[in-house]
Amino acid sequence: MKPRANVITAPEGTTTEQAYSIMKQQKVKKLPIVDKDGQLAGMYVWNDVREDQEKHNSFSLDEEGHFLVGAGKKNTIRYDFI
Repeated sequence: MKPRANVITAPEGTTTEQAYSIMKQQKVKKLPIVDKDGQLAGMYVWNDVREDQEKHNSFSLDEEGHFLVGAGKKNTIRYDFI
């Protein structure tokens, strides 16, 4: 096991784009996310982050990275049976 001082971490609020860059530069497959007290708050995993980056352009997202969803209603004919 690595000493804690040698573990690459990122602060809370790290985006997937930032995590991808850190993980690629540091050549790590897991990136622990820590809070201001150094406690584990989450974890990025290389396969998930890489896949997200590869598919990122195929999604319709707003400025904050939330999915944009739309729906349409086709004109329908309603029959009332007597």
